[in-house]
Amino acid sequence: MDFNYREYRLGILSHLSEYKNNVLKIKKNGMDTRYKKEYSHILPKGNEYRNIIHSEYGMELWDLIKKFKIKLHKEFHHLNSSQALCFNLFYPIIKENRFDLLLEKNENIIGWEFEFVPDKKEKTNFDVFIQTNENNYFFELKYTEDKFGSKEITETSLEKYKNIYENKMGKFNNVTSEIFLKNYQVFRNLSYIDNGIINFVIPKTRSDLNIELNEIIKKYCNNVLKQRINIIYIEDIVNKAISQKKLEEYYKLFSEKYVNK
Repeated sequence: MDFNYREYRLGILSHLSEYKNNVLKIKKNGMDTRYKKEYSHILPKGNEYRNIIHSEYGMELWDLIKKFKIKLHKEFHHLNSSQALCFNLFYPIIKENRFDLLLEKNENIIGWEFEFVPDKKEKTNFDVFIQTNENNYFFELKYTEDKFGSKEITETSLEKYKNIYENKMGKFNNVTSEIFLKNYQVFRNLSYIDNGIINFVIPKTRSDLNIELNEIIKKYCNNVLKQRINIIYIEDIVNKAISQKKLEEYYKLFSEKYVNK
């Protein structure tokens, strides 16, 4: 059966609306600033911090967000915010130095950053960057977004491709400017493959994103490049984390919000 994005998204939003009412005990709806309309899966103004899972990790995390002035997305108050999901998913693992729960590698985390921009001029943004004693790892996460971003073919976008990306795409198989722009976000992420391991983190239920990524990897990456790319499922991370005594309680709360429907 083909993946139905509309049904998937509506199911998630319905679940998160119930979560807001029943778990967070917030009855008031929040405003979608784009459409100037209230929705039941959106937190009301002043409650943005409630999108961080209430726990000791969550309190630390919110303090860090304020301390390091991490820029929150305009839609951070939406319960389906992928930025909030990312913060909630990664922080306890980083805090406890359990990189093995992400990629089953016994490596020590020696540095990390949310909303990481490796090149301030080029401006690609990774949701998370983790440096271990062995390698650099770049993570891009998707939740309820429709797809990975593309870019319209214009004189400006073609010029940017030629000046910034064309040389970087030389290591891939037959990536033209048109192919690059059609798969703009994925190839911008992959353009940093010489700097570390590129990881795409998605829900296991998102067969559409899984197919899209695997087709790109199969068609345009040689065997050496394929070894530097991972597709990681959110549910797999959570299942491994729940099996750890110290993290069990937290990731049950995470699962209640994001996984169990």
